[in-house]
Amino acid sequence: MSHHATSPLPILRTNLLRLRKTAPLKRVLPLLLALLLFTVATVYLSTSPLRPLSLAPPPLFGLTPLQQDVRQATAATYRLYLRHCLGKDEIVPTTRRCEDWFNIGLTLLDSLDTLLLMDLRDEYRQSRDWADRHLSFDAVSTRVSTFEIVIRATAGMNSAYQLTGDLLWRRKSVELADYLLLSFNLTATGCPPPAAFIGRARLAMSDEHALDTLHSNPAEAGTLQLEFRTLSQITGDPKYARAVDRCTDSLIRAMPAQQFLVTDRFNLQTGVFEGARVSMSAMVDSFYEMQLKTWVAFGKKDHHLRDAFQAAVARAHVLLFRTEHNHTYVGEMLRGNTLSFKRSMEHLACFLPGTLAYAALHGLGGGLQGENPDDYLPLARALAESCYAMSRGMFHGLAAEVTDFSGDTPRPMRGADHNLLRPEIVEALYYLDKIDPLAGDKYKKWGETMWKAMKTYAQVPGQPDGVLSSTYNLLAQTKEEITLHGKLHSFAIAETYKYLFMLFDDRPPDQQTLPLTKWVYNTEAHPVRIVE
Repeated sequence: MSHHATSPLPILRTNLLRLRKTAPLKRVLPLLLALLLFTVATVYLSTSPLRPLSLAPPPLFGLTPLQQDVRQATAATYRLYLRHCLGKDEIVPTTRRCEDWFNIGLTLLDSLDTLLLMDLRDEYRQSRDWADRHLSFDAVSTRVSTFEIVIRATAGMNSAYQLTGDLLWRRKSVELADYLLLSFNLTATGCPPPAAFIGRARLAMSDEHALDTLHSNPAEAGTLQLEFRTLSQITGDPKYARAVDRCTDSLIRAMPAQQFLVTDRFNLQTGVFEGARVSMSAMVDSFYEMQLKTWVAFGKKDHHLRDAFQAAVARAHVLLFRTEHNHTYVGEMLRGNTLSFKRSMEHLACFLPGTLAYAALHGLGGGLQGENPDDYLPLARALAESCYAMSRGMFHGLAAEVTDFSGDTPRPMRGADHNLLRPEIVEALYYLDKIDPLAGDKYKKWGETMWKAMKTYAQVPGQPDGVLSSTYNLLAQTKEEITLHGKLHSFAIAETYKYLFMLFDDRPPDQQTLPLTKWVYNTEAHPVRIVE
């Protein structure tokens, strides 16, 4: 039933009046009761938080053993959050302490579509009930990261709405977005500053005070298209798409001056890229990812986004891609200084093999038949293998935040030898498994090896199997030297557990719950239905 359809209640009143005029009450009473029951059922189905999904989750008896394992671990982890930190942003699993960042229940909003995908109905119901009773962006008074709250909260609610049709999530997404929109009008480029104020704090603040910096980075300014365009699509209000398109156009216009491979600092007033660091990882990564995915999500009409993505990849071939010791990786450098090249790769940069494979699926870079080394799919295979190797350099099998590729074997970089349960490597394995015609079961086996390592070395003592923690001191020689502490970032449930669950699905790709030909994942793994 369309959610824009006429309410059934006026129709009921009209029919009752018509029946009273044309027939005695005793004769029409059964019909009246039937009509009333039909109306109540219609209203319930249009508002129920557990109405049938527009896509059905796989039957639980059809899950593979590894999917069942990941599902149980996700359920145990989320229940820990519900028990100790419901309504708070994140939990520290080792101490069960709660942490607030935005004061909006961030883990809950970031986990909604994971709960739906895995058919964790009780956990979803508890989350929906809390949001209905307590979530109010009007009532909070806080400073937030525009980028983080959009990719996690706005996207999470948009996806929950697209998967369930529950109007609660659309209403709350609009409530948040209307505050964030105020930041788009603060700069000459139309790009918001990195921080925004929502709730009472924003209403009491002048625009001059709200603009606390004139600079952002490409990832934070250029990763909002999918979420705001989707909100325009599901509400019918073009203002969200207009705002984000203006910012995107400013960023794309500035790319040719940097040969499309941009630095990590963007002037919000002049519309010029500044700074010197050039990479495809932190502060720039999702800028390129969203160029491709926005092009796909909205009917492949935004050719300027597609072209910018392809130009950036071509330039990265020249400057950033290296093959040494049989490993192809993505380094970084200072603009104009090839001697500054760093022979290392961030965990975040492992978004790239999945994104390149997705581009090949949609016909770019040689498509699925690409055979040349610079075609997207062969490059994605090589990068995915190096990303997996990042987890194999030490006995524990956990990939560090940054990996050194200067030696024969990739090893954790000293000072960055920690693992935050980031998703990018298993994300790459998921995409290659579903897209690569030569995949076989290779990527699933790699994923299984990584999952076992996580459960062995990141398991929180005293908690159910699969409740994991961030790990530190990954250059250690023994398990006892590895330390577990820190919060469970909301992306662990939103992305890492989700990508593992989908990776281990052994059905044909086009028969899986969220096939890549029908859905686009934002940079936080929230699914968006492709507009045909």
